Amino acid sequence: SKYHAHRTSAWYNVWMNQPRLRTKNVHERRVIDELIADGYTVLKRGWPDLLAFSVEKKRVRFVEVKPPYGGRTVKHCQKDVADVLALLGIQVEVANGTITDISKPIAGRRRRRGTQ
Repeated sequence: SKYHAHRTSAWYNVWMNQPRLRTKNVHERRVIDELIADGYTVLKRGWPDLLAFSVEKKRVRFVEVKPPYGGRTVKHCQKDVADVLALLGIQVEVANGTITDISKPIAGRRRRRGTQ
């Protein structure tokens, strides 16, 4: 059914695990509430560190930067954003210290159930 197909999508997984967005800005709160009431899922956290684009190459890249040391990994909210962007045909890459050390895109990785 249409409902079942929706439940299995990445959008549904993000929506079901979305905590109530916290903001002290009353205008932002109003806009968030209106977007949610209109059927949108709103993500405030987890966006990649960099948006790089080249008009000449007609290319855009989203890059999450992690240090090459210390074992810092991509957070679940970052994976959620990468999954949503992947549904739109945009990949998010992880740069471990330098642009020459970009790992595989982070979209499509499964999150553990019940985690944020």
